[in-house]
Amino acid sequence: MSETSLLPIRENRRYGYINRKGSVVIPPQYEYAGSFAEGLANVRLSGKHGFIDTTGRIAIPPKFEEVHFGFKEGVAIVEDDFYQYCIDTTGKEVLGAGLEQVKPFVDGLAAACVDRLWGFMDKSGSFVIPPAFEDVRGFSCGLSAAKRNGRWGFVDKSGRFAIEPQYALIDSFSGDGLACVSQDGRTVEYINVRGETVIGGGYAIANPFWKSRFSEGLAAVFIDGKCGAIDTKGLLVIPPIYEEIGLFSEGLAAVKINQLWGYVDRTGHVRIPAVYRYAAPFSGGLAKVTIEYMQGGSDHKEAYIDSRGEYVWTNG
Repeated sequence: MSETSLLPIRENRRYGYINRKGSVVIPPQYEYAGSFAEGLANVRLSGKHGFIDTTGRIAIPPKFEEVHFGFKEGVAIVEDDFYQYCIDTTGKEVLGAGLEQVKPFVDGLAAACVDRLWGFMDKSGSFVIPPAFEDVRGFSCGLSAAKRNGRWGFVDKSGRFAIEPQYALIDSFSGDGLACVSQDGRTVEYINVRGETVIGGGYAIANPFWKSRFSEGLAAVFIDGKCGAIDTKGLLVIPPIYEEIGLFSEGLAAVKINQLWGYVDRTGHVRIPAVYRYAAPFSGGLAKVTIEYMQGGSDHKEAYIDSRGEYVWTNG
């Protein structure tokens, strides 16, 4: 069974997994259950984290205080005694002991923090870009955002600034080859990998800032307190009539209308009415939504819906 066929659910304060038809395949039994990645998912039992495979078999016994990132490029990032390190798919520590923080590997490099400074290490644990930055992001389009002296720029894989640090806020480059940046922390503009401004400022920033990034050729922007979307040429293709617009995925984006969430298509047409308390992006034809928040530790009423808005599974 493909890992993407399994989705985490919560019933009676315990987590398990369903398949994409809505049938329970791993009964709720965990204190927490994360998404599958590279065939393994992070679960918590008796206060400790480990990993299961898609059959529900424990692949790595629960022994970690925290799992910060699931498996990517064969490595997961866990924490014990306030330090983070990397493990392989057998649970063996492979590198990073004593690091303050580690981020997932991207193209063989992982951001890592030592003495409050960030650099990049390879899978041997050697720093190929020495820790010299106040913060960094992962590499995308051959560049990583990096912060020095309170301002953000982009470094290449040699650690040299390809785009000088000059921004108050910054996001990684999207698949469209554009990154959203802000000089003043209030308005957003978009640059290409050469640092050239492609779409000028004037739009208010989203909160959090990453919601301003491009996804499937569109980016959410705010005008006079309302949210619309522009294309990669800067043309307004969805008018600013919504409270928020999420990232586009599989042709749909979550939108907030009167404090409730629904979904629109790339033209801004509402495809699924705004009736949910929360709406996640679509993945593999399904999206997780919250129908109602519950108090006192009870399970929130949640569901997985298809692109027509029909329930595939719900606990409510």
